[in-house]
This record gives sequence, structure tokens and C-alpha cells, in this order.
Amino acid sequence: MALTGAAWDVYLIYPPGVAWRSDALPAPAFWTHQLPESGGADPSLRLDPESLAQTVGSMVDLHS
Repeated sequence: MALTGAAWDVYLIYPPGVAWRSDALPAPAFWTHQLPESGGADPSLRLDPESLAQTVGSMVDLHS
């Protein structure tokens, strides 16, 4: 994530079992946002609700 400013409306998706072992944020398996490009946000990762639902659904299915 190459953001240059504050982030809001950011969705970080982790598969079950990811351990947060330090103060550093682990890299998410998937992330999406509703941020402006001017803040360094990648426009290709802009929130697409269907894509988010499919990604979360596939992670849940893999670990059930």
C-alpha cells in the first residue's frame, strides 16, 4: 500500500488464522478502498462490492 495520506473506507481482508505478531500490520491477502488517487490510492483497487463479496466468500469456503 503506497498511500501518502490518511486512509478511511479501507477494507483489509485476511484469511482465518493470520497472526498479528507485532505492532506492524501484516500484509492483507486482499484490500480495497474508496480513496482518491491524489492520496496515492491505486484506482484498480477501488471498491467493487461484488469483487469484495467474492473474495471474502472464497476465503470462507476454503477454510470451512
